[in-house]
Amino acid sequence: MPPSRPVPAVVVDEKALPPSGRLSFARPLVVALPLIGWLILWSFWALWGIFVPLMVLILGRNPRAVWKEIVGFLQYVLRVTAYLSLTFEEFPGYRNRNEHPVSFELEYPPRLSRLLALARIVLNPLTALIGFALIGIKGVAAFAQLMIIVFTGQPNLRLHAFQVRLLKAQGRTFAFFLSLTDRLPW
Repeated sequence: MPPSRPVPAVVVDEKALPPSGRLSFARPLVVALPLIGWLILWSFWALWGIFVPLMVLILGRNPRAVWKEIVGFLQYVLRVTAYLSLTFEEFPGYRNRNEHPVSFELEYPPRLSRLLALARIVLNPLTALIGFALIGIKGVAAFAQLMIIVFTGQPNLRLHAFQVRLLKAQGRTFAFFLSLTDRLPW
């Protein structure tokens, strides 16, 4: 019987609500550029993560130290995405060490499929397109939420629930893309 594959989970604090009030969107707009700049810098550092499928192909696993760093990077990406898309009001910080309503939880897999690692090398561009399409849809939802907050002063809770589902799908997709798990995201 094959070993069970860990399920990536984006854990969201259900008590945390989207920003409310007409001025609640002002802070994310002010700190957006520094946050995006920091995320881009961290992305260059994490760029070596594209070689993880090769490590899995050779070693049959993702080294634990590499895996932990990539999980931390993905958690930070999800927190920044949640903040900038007005899904949550809590500022993610710049070091990924503070309490936040969004966290990424995944059990370390001792072995990963070499065959799937080989397939990832070929199919990762498609997986990346799907992941970035999710981010694009989240951007449209964020703009819609912004307009709703500006005109009504309150967020739309159905749109907020949709944004949370998109955030979870984004986490699962990029966990697969970055070879953190063999579990397919869809």
